[in-house]
Amino acid sequence: MNRIVEKYGYHDYLFKDRKVIRAKLSCCEQKLVSNKYKFQIDLDEEDNKIYLVIRDKNDILIERESYVHIDKIVAHLCVKLNKMAIIYASHKKIDDIEHFRYYKIVLYKLKNTETFIELLKNGTIKIELIAEIRKSGINMGKSKMKNLLFILPQDKIEELFDLKYDYNYDDKKYYKDDSFQILKI
Repeated sequence: MNRIVEKYGYHDYLFKDRKVIRAKLSCCEQKLVSNKYKFQIDLDEEDNKIYLVIRDKNDILIERESYVHIDKIVAHLCVKLNKMAIIYASHKKIDDIEHFRYYKIVLYKLKNTETFIELLKNGTIKIELIAEIRKSGINMGKSKMKNLLFILPQDKIEELFDLKYDYNYDDKKYYKDDSFQILKI
């Protein structure tokens, strides 16, 4: 990641001597980065790798060498997002204290890893490449985040996950998949 940032990043607006990068990428389209380079994701299942493809503005290939292993991403997905809960809340401030009221919970289960791969291929899931600089605090001017984020739009959640449980306290609407067990403590 450091090599990508130094070679293709752009100067931070506050720390001019430091480079940053932030780009939302997909397999289906190129993204202009630093107003010089076109970035795109290439999912190569035969190699078991997700490559970062970098081209110049004239579409001439500059490099295709940085990658992550698909099986490592999939394993991480299965551990971190095999089951997912979305909790809805409203909030308000009273006397400068924030108060939250939780009114809805929705539980999902990952369909399968093949669906994840397919959603990456068709561009539904995007990958955001991030390398930023801290703007405040004791670590100001140091690297804040160097990461890959996988982004699934909220309206596409049910393409990757099966709905297992949905309860809305306000209108008392309830849905439960009978095959899904909820542990009561």
